Amino acid sequence: MPTLSSVPHHSSVTTVPLVVGGLAVHGVAHLAGTSAALKAIHDHDAVTILGGTFTAGSRGSLLVLAAIWTAISVLFVVSAACVGARSIRARTVLTVATVASLLMSVVSLWAAVIGVAIDLVILTAIYTAPQSFDFDE
Repeated sequence: MPTLSSVPHHSSVTTVPLVVGGLAVHGVAHLAGTSAALKAIHDHDAVTILGGTFTAGSRGSLLVLAAIWTAISVLFVVSAACVGARSIRARTVLTVATVASLLMSVVSLWAAVIGVAIDLVILTAIYTAPQSFDFDE
């Protein structure tokens, strides 16, 4: 019985670099959240979360938001490297990064509404074409 890793990969030589580049760019884009939180600290301001329902304005809460956005950024860059290296961990790392990103994008609505859409597209790709992210080592 074939396993997911034995299914022929549909990733072409040109597709993998595009996916890797897209994931890396998406990761770097998460630094906008880091930047917004750090700017709010510098300006003694706040950021709105949950569609403007709440504001995060204390130094501690803004540092936590900045750290989470930075961690998600790093996770996406690592997932891009895993896909590029065709690591067996690619799908898992990408799923973790995407779910974390989706959760933070929802928390940061409406500023991160495009992130919700991008994360849903990534999750759809992971689960409708799993063979594209399952690699043998």
